[in-house]
Amino acid sequence: MSSAADEGVRVELELPARRGTNTDGDGPRGWPVLALGFRVFFVLGALSAVLLVPAWILMYVYGFAVPNHFPLIQWHAHEMLFGFAGAIIAGFLLTAPGVWTGRPMPRGAPVGALAALWLAGRAAPFFSAVLHPWFIALVDAAFFPVVGWAVFLVLKGDAGQRRNLVFPVLLLAMTAANVLSHVGTRNTLGVAIGTELMLYLVLVMIAVMGGRVIPFFTRNKIPQGSSRVLPRVDTAALAALLVLIPADLMGAPAPGVAAICLVAAALHAVRLGAWYTREIWGVPMLWILHTGYAWLVVGLLLKAGTVLQLVPPLLFRHAFAAGTIGVVIFGMICRVALGHTGRPLEPPRFVTAAFLAIHAAVVFRVFLPWLDPAHYPLWLTLSACAWTLAFTVYLVQYTPMLCSPRADGKPG
Repeated sequence: MSSAADEGVRVELELPARRGTNTDGDGPRGWPVLALGFRVFFVLGALSAVLLVPAWILMYVYGFAVPNHFPLIQWHAHEMLFGFAGAIIAGFLLTAPGVWTGRPMPRGAPVGALAALWLAGRAAPFFSAVLHPWFIALVDAAFFPVVGWAVFLVLKGDAGQRRNLVFPVLLLAMTAANVLSHVGTRNTLGVAIGTELMLYLVLVMIAVMGGRVIPFFTRNKIPQGSSRVLPRVDTAALAALLVLIPADLMGAPAPGVAAICLVAAALHAVRLGAWYTREIWGVPMLWILHTGYAWLVVGLLLKAGTVLQLVPPLLFRHAFAAGTIGVVIFGMICRVALGHTGRPLEPPRFVTAAFLAIHAAVVFRVFLPWLDPAHYPLWLTLSACAWTLAFTVYLVQYTPMLCSPRADGKPG
């Protein structure tokens, strides 16, 4: 068991880059939950997933009303992207650069302050009766720049980390998206630009990170498998996704947007196919990442159908948000929490069932309302139940380890 745990620590978040020795201290001290960013933000992200989706169903399907800075649907989109996904992104980026560079990451009080800032951003919209809209926007939008600055400080001055400077840049773009979401800016098609841009930016981050870690984890675990990387396809796939963002948000002609979506879907399918090896099906911690990335291809195909008015408009968004983002995040936080707390990379009890549950949540939300719109409220409710079940399992199984010192006694 100890060798498996060592393997987990060695590969976690070690995106192929120059390694160093993380100097986050000489041993456990302070509150373990603040020892590294992934701990508190994975707990907060999972907790928000458990609370936000049932709250949304109660408001949208069953009519519960709560005063809010945002219109109802925009609040749901904003919190799932800037709240839930934002917390997990912060957890990754306040941890991974320490592995890449060997430099210390924020810990203790600074991490606690960031968590408090994230919580303030979640709470402020509910006090719109007493807080000025610009104050609400300022509190919420401050989070990503602070995280981005912390990441930049770790990466700067290291020539080997230049490509990883893309992450602070993405966080700045996410800040702009957040401001746009508060302003309520819409394009010529009436689409809310802020949340739509954030959706794409999170997909780009997953495409970048996924291209590094999914084949790396796969080949590390199954060295005899057929998994491989196709650098030119990787570059083209990322480029197609980046081209899609301005084309879609600026209201380019529908046939052109659909064509970009189809090209991007094909490229990401080839990319995923190259990473694939059939042995992954015996390794839950691998197949959850592969199948999560597959939802990106599904979402791009649905997006093409949407702009051609062949598919209802909400389906592609949930294939991206619940599918690509939700499933990949779930798989990664399960894996990273094990590796970075000094435990073997084997899913705890019921976690593999939770992997199935979160996929069921996407199917209930994306396909069944399309096939059977007469029972739309039922499918949304079942989707919310499956999603909430998956993240509840995560909280029950992982919160104790995230709030405790590492099993191997090391810092972090």
